[in-house]
Amino acid sequence: MSDGSIDAAQEIYLHNLLLFFAASFFFYDHLITFGKEVTYLWLRPKTQSAYWFFFNRYFAFLGNIVVIVLEQMDLSSDIIPLIELSSFQFVSANTLGVESSTCLHPPYFTDLRSL
Repeated sequence: MSDGSIDAAQEIYLHNLLLFFAASFFFYDHLITFGKEVTYLWLRPKTQSAYWFFFNRYFAFLGNIVVIVLEQMDLSSDIIPLIELSSFQFVSANTLGVESSTCLHPPYFTDLRSL
């Protein structure tokens, strides 16, 4: 193997490691906040902000699943000529950024008596 192909293989490996690290952190966040989401959002009357929260949270969740699945597939130009994986990564990165700004973390669940 030439040095160029080794460098490319190392870049792909690093890219896959970073993708799975970010995705596992993202899915872990969904897992640990799911109980609070049920308690504070699903069991209460729905407001417009709750619907926006659900859309944002699960659009990003499903978008990241699509990115991970497509990342592992061999997308040759014969199979899917119009889809570029980079566009999925761009959409996923943007929704991940929005998602991280609306996570169910303190101060959202602080005790109101302590304020």
